[in-house]
Amino acid sequence: MNARPDARQTLQSLALLLATAAAYGVLGWGALQLAIPPGYASPLYPAAGVALACVLVYGWPAAAGVALGAFCVNAWLNPSGTSLALPALIAIGAMLQALAGAALVKRFVRQPLTLSEPRDVAMFFALGAFAACLISASVATSALGVTSVVTTAQLPFSWLTWWVGDSLGTAIAAPIALTLIGRPRSEWLPRRWTVGLTLTLVTMLLAAMIVFVAGWDEERTRSHFATASDIAGTRSSNAWLFSVAGLLSVSVLGALLLTVTGRTRRIEVAVRERTAALTQQVREREQAEAAMRESEQRFRNIFNNVPIGVCYTDLRGNVKQTNPRFCELVGHSAEALLTMTATDFTHPDDVAQDREFSSQLIAGAFPLYRRHKRYINKAGHTVWVQSTVSLLRDPQGRPWRIVGAVEDITEHLKLAEAERAREAAEASNRAKSDFLSRMSHELRTPLNAMLGFAQLLELDQRHPLADPQRPWVAQIQQAGWHLLEMINDVLDLSRIESGNLRLSTETLQLESLLAATTTMIDGEARKRGILISDDLARDALLVQGDATRVKQILTNLMSNAVKYNTDNGRIHIASRLADERVEIAVTDTGLGMTPAQLSELFQPFNRLGRERSAQEGTGIGLVISQRLAELMGGTLRARSVAGEGSSFILSLPAVIDPDTVRSDLDELTTGRAEYHQRVVHYVEDNETNVEVMRGVLGQRPQVLMDVSVTGLDGLAAIRARRPDVILLDMHLPDISGMELLRHLKSDRSTSVIPVVIVSADALLSQIDEAIEAGAHRYLTKPVSVNELLAVLDEVLDKVDTRFS
Repeated sequence: MNARPDARQTLQSLALLLATAAAYGVLGWGALQLAIPPGYASPLYPAAGVALACVLVYGWPAAAGVALGAFCVNAWLNPSGTSLALPALIAIGAMLQALAGAALVKRFVRQPLTLSEPRDVAMFFALGAFAACLISASVATSALGVTSVVTTAQLPFSWLTWWVGDSLGTAIAAPIALTLIGRPRSEWLPRRWTVGLTLTLVTMLLAAMIVFVAGWDEERTRSHFATASDIAGTRSSNAWLFSVAGLLSVSVLGALLLTVTGRTRRIEVAVRERTAALTQQVREREQAEAAMRESEQRFRNIFNNVPIGVCYTDLRGNVKQTNPRFCELVGHSAEALLTMTATDFTHPDDVAQDREFSSQLIAGAFPLYRRHKRYINKAGHTVWVQSTVSLLRDPQGRPWRIVGAVEDITEHLKLAEAERAREAAEASNRAKSDFLSRMSHELRTPLNAMLGFAQLLELDQRHPLADPQRPWVAQIQQAGWHLLEMINDVLDLSRIESGNLRLSTETLQLESLLAATTTMIDGEARKRGILISDDLARDALLVQGDATRVKQILTNLMSNAVKYNTDNGRIHIASRLADERVEIAVTDTGLGMTPAQLSELFQPFNRLGRERSAQEGTGIGLVISQRLAELMGGTLRARSVAGEGSSFILSLPAVIDPDTVRSDLDELTTGRAEYHQRVVHYVEDNETNVEVMRGVLGQRPQVLMDVSVTGLDGLAAIRARRPDVILLDMHLPDISGMELLRHLKSDRSTSVIPVVIVSADALLSQIDEAIEAGAHRYLTKPVSVNELLAVLDEVLDKVDTRFS
């Protein structure tokens, strides 16, 4: 994974090495052209300065390049022409000199290296040029002496020339090289022309002058016919002294240029930084001012448009500032409020507590307070508000202003009151529902025993009742069924008021409905000699409604017509079509009602003063009938004349050209059971109810009955002996019948067994829950023997016969 980066780094290092060697070699070769015999050194050796600059910037790859470049230059100019030891030693000296100079500069000169201060320039020249160059001069001179290239007498002059050449070359060439490769670039790049180009031109001019002076001096000495040795010595001395003087001048110029440009650069940087800082301050101030204007505008928009009233007052309560919502809330303009105090629009009963809280707020007892209070608006109306009051302080931290955020909660309080009323109503409804459920259950349980045994007595063929006893049993049943009817009326009224009554509307045939209803009251009407007649229009025979509820309404109207009629009176039933509605009028010749009684006719539990009469009733039959008619899209109204009779008109939607007409309005009848042996398991904890069920199932000798008194025992018994049908009560001593039903339906071995609920719980929600849980039928106590046997026959007839 790292092979490619390593190879790239190696190539970069090799390129630096070769570039440094090439630069060193070219400058070294050119400088040695100025070498002063009999030595082996030049008075100006710029390659040493380039070497120092490259090692300072690039490190070890540049040092290796210095060694390679020095070796190549000295090998090419090797005076012996045979051994390479001398070039190698000189190359090592040059590399050590560059490394030492770089180390000294990095150690004692301020980094990063910018040479902008006189001290830094002096230390750079003293350490990097003059001190470090002792190394190469010493190593090279020693090598020249050892190899006898230079005689012992010539060694001091040769060493001095070498040291001076390297020192001056470093002092001049290093700054030039740093303007090209120095770091940081932002410091050295601007000095490329002022330092680099200037020193380069001056140095080149000086080098040309050195060559020219040396040549001129040589010609002059020859014209005086001096000896060759004297001419050479004189030329060498003059050239060397001139070169050193000129190069020292250039070095001083370089130092001055570095110092001046460095200071100039420093001043430029400082000016630029100060300018940038000033620009930044101006920009920040402009941004702050813009932000302040924006914040003020935003605050002003919020203050003016927030749907909460805001009011600023001083510590004495004098109004200082308000927003439009507060003005709207109290009904005063902003100008008028500035002349008022907070107590002027506060309800008198709330002023004292406001003052107390404000005093504690100013004293620092709490940072803010919230409370509900009342305002009196300009119109004199009371406005309830929620007030959040806090304290504002001046820059010295002293209390300065009181600010109040005020929200109108009048409607909120009304909603809260309405919500409490709704919750109270719901609680009342729940309590009523619970009461009705308990009442229904507690009344239906003994009724089940009473009507069940009465029906069994009437059906008993082995020990039939004596003729005098039959009317008594009939009276028992009549009273029981009447009580059940009153219970059902109460439950119906509760269902209607709660909106839980469900209707199934369909096309109904009026003749069949009236025939079934007339049959129910015909016996009582005959006893009192009441004649029943009808006159049904041919175009008013079909209505839209719920069969059970329409029959319930007609039964109530006709039974009332019998109940409140006179002996030998008449009941007339008529129908007619009016505005796509069928009106059914039940008219009697009974007691009639006064206008006052007629106005209170449809009030629940109001029997219009006939509570003490011999006629039974609850006073809710007509109320239920009217509500049922309205739920089916119809109406029920009455006309009456006291002493002449009453007429009740039921109006229902008419049906034109019906597709289907209901025809199953007859009462359930019990036929003969054709099936053979069956097993019924009854789960019931009430012994009386068990005996009633035992008597009912006694009408089917082929049916065997098992009994369990608890839910868990019943579950175990049903799993042990699988019955054909399960009769289940909902109130059991250990678990509820609903829980047992869920167990049965979740068990694969019992889930297919039909479950018929026989319970005194008659609320619609309870019935729906059981049906949804998987019950086949739901029968409410007290049960009709015929209805129960019909349901069992229907279920058991579909079961295969089993023989034990």
